[in-house]
Amino acid sequence: TDMFNRLITENGPRDFTGQQDLNDVFGDPAGGDEKMLVLMRGTASMKFFESGKGGPLDMVYDASLILDDHIVEQAIYGILSDPSRSVDVTDTVNGLLSRNWVQNFTGGQDFNSVFGDPSFGEAKQLLLKRGAQSLQLPEGHSTYDVSRLFQNPKVDWAVYVSLSDASKGRNVTADVNRLLAASPLHDFTSRTELNHVFGDPAVSEEKKLVLSSQGKVLEFLEFLDDEIYDATPLFQGSDEQRKGRGLQVDSATYGSIRDPSRSRDVTHDVNRLIMEHGFWDLTGRQDLNDVFGDPAWGEEKKLVLTRGVNTMEYFECGKGGPMDLLYDLSPLFSEEAWAPQLRHLCGKSRRRHSRRCKH
Repeated sequence: TDMFNRLITENGPRDFTGQQDLNDVFGDPAGGDEKMLVLMRGTASMKFFESGKGGPLDMVYDASLILDDHIVEQAIYGILSDPSRSVDVTDTVNGLLSRNWVQNFTGGQDFNSVFGDPSFGEAKQLLLKRGAQSLQLPEGHSTYDVSRLFQNPKVDWAVYVSLSDASKGRNVTADVNRLLAASPLHDFTSRTELNHVFGDPAVSEEKKLVLSSQGKVLEFLEFLDDEIYDATPLFQGSDEQRKGRGLQVDSATYGSIRDPSRSRDVTHDVNRLIMEHGFWDLTGRQDLNDVFGDPAWGEEKKLVLTRGVNTMEYFECGKGGPMDLLYDLSPLFSEEAWAPQLRHLCGKSRRRHSRRCKH
């Protein structure tokens, strides 16, 4: 505890290890075993895993979700397209966030119980806005997780590259995500030229910075008149857009690694989950057996996903799968947003992040 609080003082909550792995800063209390760091504050808790074993591959450990005060700028509940049938509940939401953990901010109550019913008998939604991010939640549940609204935006990949020769460039994904964690979205380089931030991969040539997040792409030329690089458009959009409405896999099977005959077709289930949770958290932090059932009890299993020429495999939690239960399919979908001539720049990093993504 004392060591963690010292790290927070030295590095801040958004990168509390200073991009070092957990063993490097806390030592290794169980050599050879998989470990986790558990933080507790009031009734809230948060877990972090080792880099490459469920933890962040860029070793940016962000504890702001549990340490920061959580406030939304606007909250509207009702029929969002009709102001006469919706109400502003910003103060009520912020009051709930101050009392409850962000992963269950209503304290187990449904929306009508805490906000009243502005349009009786009709399906309503809650719209939350914070900075450039927004989140829409439907009524009818007792547990509502709004943690994504308070997490730092991240890019899936970023390259800084020559306009005329794509072989002259570099992967700057980790650098961009570090800047996004430390600076406002609307000026993430703090009015600093791109060469000063990322170095110059192609001296005397015109260059551009290309960012991608959840299938969206944003490009910046090397020199801007005001030197303000605004990443806000990359993270704006409705919750449905962020979830990837319209994106689907071509096929998906879940079953035994040893005996493929003990597998089942889960294509429909996967496409439904993409609609519900988004492709970056397919199962909503549940294990594969919990969402697809167990087609081969007692055997190790894998989920095989195919989209176009790309195939991706995921394994059960604790058996090669993500320890944090975050089944992220973004490598399967972000491929289409890549300019083909830029793929080689991030190929090594992309394979490492894809969790056994095969091409």
